[in-house]
Amino acid sequence: MVRAGPTTKSAIVGRVEAGRVVAVDCYLEGEQVSGRRGSSTRWDHLRYGELSGFVADVWLDTGGPIAQKVPRCDMT
Repeated sequence: MVRAGPTTKSAIVGRVEAGRVVAVDCYLEGEQVSGRRGSSTRWDHLRYGELSGFVADVWLDTGGPIAQKVPRCDMT
């Protein structure tokens, strides 16, 4: 599920099917989530077609630490 903010309480803005390639443009710290790759407070902001929002980093295969690949989101 893609959410409006970096928490599981944020509104669901859409879904991306497993295996799809998405563009991650930045990340934020948010609610701690456990997933298939462990536990983390990092949430990745992605774009997929017209869809834009946050997914917990533990649910994406980013090929390594996302903080080394994209900047922190500027939410100002």
